[in-house]
Amino acid sequence: MKKTWQCSIFTLNDKEEPSRKVIYGANIDQVRENIFVWLTEEEPWFYSHAYPNYEYGYYRTENNTSIIPSNLLTQHQNLQTSHGYVGVNRVNKNTPQLDNYSPEDAAFHFLSQYARIVRGPEWMNPTTVDGNFPLHEIKVIKRVTQDWQIKELTQRGWFLLDIEKRHRGPDEYQVCFVLGHMDENAEKTMAEQPVKTGSSTIVHSGAKDYSKR
Repeated sequence: MKKTWQCSIFTLNDKEEPSRKVIYGANIDQVRENIFVWLTEEEPWFYSHAYPNYEYGYYRTENNTSIIPSNLLTQHQNLQTSHGYVGVNRVNKNTPQLDNYSPEDAAFHFLSQYARIVRGPEWMNPTTVDGNFPLHEIKVIKRVTQDWQIKELTQRGWFLLDIEKRHRGPDEYQVCFVLGHMDENAEKTMAEQPVKTGSSTIVHSGAKDYSKR
């Protein structure tokens, strides 16, 4: 399997021992598909995109068994005790939001909200091939206004193409960074598209678009 793109998932087993799983793929869609397949087949007792951070993540529940912290259990009376997952998200410092998910829906929610797909060890910068940037390969354009966003987006395979100045008044303007990506699905979440798993296709309707956040 090509390792052009990758995503790290941090997990705990039933003994609360931590580990890190790296999912690879030749393109962004393949990484998303591989994440979905791995999460629904392996069903770790806990997984998250950040470690060591249990402020948010997904805790597996199985026949009244879970490693979810007891302080969270006391704050939510409707946690499912059958086969599934409890998703934990901190709305603020003192108020956790807990939601019940099936294993498939938990994987979809993770992909749409938290999965961070970045350049893998086999990713190649196209500008190093012949010294020219292949603008004709750009499939999607994104504009951001904060310089700190550039570092994060370039890790995800975006290229800084231009810097624009948008006038907001006679003596006022806003700097806008124009970035491009060679994968047409770079802005989309897994949940917006059918997920192919072998001969079957799973479709999830809870679509969200990062560009509309």
